Amino acid sequence: MKKSLTLFLTLIFSGSMFAQDLRTQLETDYQQFVDAVKNKDGDKLKNVVSSAYYLNTKNELISAQVKFPDGFFASAPRMVYDLKKETFVKAFANGTTANSIYYGKDAFGSESLLILRFIKENEQWKFYNAQNKLSQDILAKCKAGDTTFLKTKDFYPDGNAPAVPAEITSIDFKATLDLFCEGYSVKIKINGIEQPGTDKTTNDIVVLGGVKKGTNTIEITATPITGKTMQRVMISIAKVVNTQEYEVFSMEDTALPASIVKQFTVN
Repeated sequence: MKKSLTLFLTLIFSGSMFAQDLRTQLETDYQQFVDAVKNKDGDKLKNVVSSAYYLNTKNELISAQVKFPDGFFASAPRMVYDLKKETFVKAFANGTTANSIYYGKDAFGSESLLILRFIKENEQWKFYNAQNKLSQDILAKCKAGDTTFLKTKDFYPDGNAPAVPAEITSIDFKATLDLFCEGYSVKIKINGIEQPGTDKTTNDIVVLGGVKKGTNTIEITATPITGKTMQRVMISIAKVVNTQEYEVFSMEDTALPASIVKQFTVN
């Protein structure tokens, strides 16, 4: 009996120490991210954030013809929080992903839940992103000590580290993508680069990788949405020179095949 009790207490103590150690590791890395932003230290930034976050951010800015990391440091302060002013709720890991949850005031002074996400690379946790959630119901639960909501997919790390994209170092032309889709879920690649956010109607998406001078290729994958009788897709791509947009590709169809590959030329 005494041995069983000792083992039980050891397991509880070990679990508590693991949770505390995880919190310390995550907060240490996050503080290094904060320091890199405050000091505008590009080399440190690359070392303390996940590869996926670093390259996704760099690719987006290069594609928008914004200097990196200067452009990042101009907007990054909105992701900088003083964790000493936030109330810690819980930190948990799932495989190579981890979340640390807090509540407090956001950048606009509203009380909200703060989710810091991390990815493990080479046995080290690295910052991935930050998200605020405004919910009076959840805040009330936190303050009452009820953390059962943390088991839902919005808060619990899913265990799947995001893919690390190929690096974009330069582009020929900045480009924007307009998409209208009704009755279809649409995925688009331009010159082999998958474009984010193209599964719904959207305007003026900056094309990752831009468009290049000469021949360009667009790949469209269209999946009909069950129960939708109206089907229509319109796509337009424009190259951007200074502030002027010049359309270089357009198409409209009401009956798309599952996959389309087209080429267009940019002068």
